[in-house]
Amino acid sequence: MRVVVIWKDNSQHRYGGLLVGYFFIPAIVLGLISITVPLFVPRYLVFAAVGLPIVVAVALDKWVQRPAVLTVAVMVVMAIEMQGILSVYRQTDGLNGTYLRRDVRLDVLARELGRLTRPDDEIVFESLFWYLPFDYYNQTAIQPRLQIHSPLDVFLEVADRGGYAVIPKNLRWIYFDNPDVLKCSAHRIWWVTVKSSSNAKGLSTEDWEKVLTLVEGDIAVSLFTLKVKSAPDKVCPVREILIE
Repeated sequence: MRVVVIWKDNSQHRYGGLLVGYFFIPAIVLGLISITVPLFVPRYLVFAAVGLPIVVAVALDKWVQRPAVLTVAVMVVMAIEMQGILSVYRQTDGLNGTYLRRDVRLDVLARELGRLTRPDDEIVFESLFWYLPFDYYNQTAIQPRLQIHSPLDVFLEVADRGGYAVIPKNLRWIYFDNPDVLKCSAHRIWWVTVKSSSNAKGLSTEDWEKVLTLVEGDIAVSLFTLKVKSAPDKVCPVREILIE
């Protein structure tokens, strides 16, 4: 397809060659360097990978006037895509999220929470690493919250960086650094963490009682119920203030 993109490029500036080079030059250079230095890591090519589907799309567009060729090309592309997806899900080497799919089982955990949670419950995560994939599987009507291990006002200044950038600004109310704020909105908390550390960090045993723990793979979720139903007003932030 890359040959088609370059050969049939009749534009004045011949952007086809530039488009093909955007993906293949970094891949080839990195591959050659890796012959002597073990440097080939897939994430190093993420920036260039976006060029590959564009190359495919442009090549298919060149064949619009030849329906038979276009049909065969689309079938070949779909077959390659399906084989690639199946290969990823058959992996056992720990790459491409193998650990999350095989050992963590957030999908199973999400189904269990969907069956057991109540509308006024809270779901809390200690780490963004678990929050993001769970948010994909989450079928409850509950927006999970995320504990921040630094002062909240300091964190909000950099909340648009890294993986936090994919969380919309209107959901900044989900962040908290003081677990006491959880007493303001819920009397039952599902605290999600790794199995080796199933105790919620920061929840006072004087206020909360652990009544249930579910374990799925290497992840665990514990249900805490509130003993004291009142909470100081000073720890209950106004949601609109955090959104700004």
